[in-house]
Amino acid sequence: MSDQDMLLPLVGDAKPPSSASKAAPKKTEMKKWQKKMFEDAVGVSLALVYFALTTILAFADVALKDYGLMDQWPLGAIGIGFVTTVCANHWLSRPQRFEAYGFAILLAVLARAIGDYAVFARCGLTASFWAIVLGIGARFVGVVLPGDVLDQGEFFIKIGVSLLAMDYANIVAVGGPGLVVAWVDTALVMGAGYVLTTAPLFGFCMTPQDGIVIAGATSICGSSAATAIATAIYDEDADGGGGGGAKDSKNPKFAQDTIIALMGLFNTPLMPLLPLPATLGSTRLNAKVIGAWIGGSIDSTGQVIASASLGSATVLRTATVVKIAQNFLIGPVCAVLAGLFRGSFSPREVVRQFPVFIVGFFLTSAVVSALKYAGPHHAARGDAVDTAVDNSWFVAEWVNLIGFALIGLKINLRKFFHLDGPAASDAAEQRALAAKETRVLQAYVLIQALDLCTTLAFAYAMFHGADASDDDTAAF
Repeated sequence: MSDQDMLLPLVGDAKPPSSASKAAPKKTEMKKWQKKMFEDAVGVSLALVYFALTTILAFADVALKDYGLMDQWPLGAIGIGFVTTVCANHWLSRPQRFEAYGFAILLAVLARAIGDYAVFARCGLTASFWAIVLGIGARFVGVVLPGDVLDQGEFFIKIGVSLLAMDYANIVAVGGPGLVVAWVDTALVMGAGYVLTTAPLFGFCMTPQDGIVIAGATSICGSSAATAIATAIYDEDADGGGGGGAKDSKNPKFAQDTIIALMGLFNTPLMPLLPLPATLGSTRLNAKVIGAWIGGSIDSTGQVIASASLGSATVLRTATVVKIAQNFLIGPVCAVLAGLFRGSFSPREVVRQFPVFIVGFFLTSAVVSALKYAGPHHAARGDAVDTAVDNSWFVAEWVNLIGFALIGLKINLRKFFHLDGPAASDAAEQRALAAKETRVLQAYVLIQALDLCTTLAFAYAMFHGADASDDDTAAF
């Protein structure tokens, strides 16, 4: 059964394009990289508007966290969610789909309510975790939202990352050691993963293209890296990778499609496990070590934020900076790989794959630092600036929760475990599909295990002596 056949009434009557519409002449559209940059720019613009409003409220002595009563925060969450979706869809000329986005917002509110229970909070199972779990559960029982809605999970996360404003002093404190974790460790894991998947010695015997997609996606930043690398190395007319191609063993982008599904599935249990040392008050691993470990080893940016949010504010700050530094690698890596695999090296690839949402993070952080330190009376403004940061993080939490719910709704366990029947047309193709999926799964597990071990080693070496005096401060 296809996703389209499973659509519920709440998401509208989406119909497949008719043969006439397929035959219609194509309109001039933006290229994929241009569309991605424009979407990121819209997300940054929304984040800056939110940040300006929350900063004004802070200097008016209004702290949003004071409105945390049960009859108050759901209204604020629903308001933030619908304002974000309406504005973004209007600017991007997308259908509003109020019912679909409303369902994701409802899951975010429910996740916050569950995560607020003391028994779950003590175990570190806060709202971020429950938003993804509820999304996975809803998808499993048959709730399937339109694909253009499910694809917006990372869009919400990017807005949330832009709103995680922090003093530049905190960024500098992560600085050099964070770059070692984000760049040196990532390069080593990516190289080792490529050798593991392609060398005959290890038995996987994958093509160089499949091997580098799996290694790059696992070591850098998940689905974003998988899509960017596949675009850089495969032929333009290769099917798959979200292009609507069927998932079969002959699909040129089979590895990309499979690894994206695997990362979404297997990173979910890692989310509550990696912050456990911080939650349990470990004295061997301080908050910066744990944050760098999370930021460097969990694949997608969204799941990094979700996992680090289960720890302290220091864990979240460190994980965010490390993951942002990792995101910077996408452009240069894609440029080099395009030259190696297609003989078309171009510095423009660095620009095309540049993660624009990072600009929003640095802009909001720059404003916070300027307000805190500019002028002779900066100490008097300290409380207002701290409140502005708290307000910004408050909005970031809700935007992120909606993104986490959409990420969960995109993870299709039924399809992964073939619960809806065979996806292949005959038994031979089904066996070939299963065999190739198994090889990708085994390779991913090995590379992910290597990534977890080496990242922890690098994080401990870089941050074990760091001062993390605010480890007991909750992230959200």
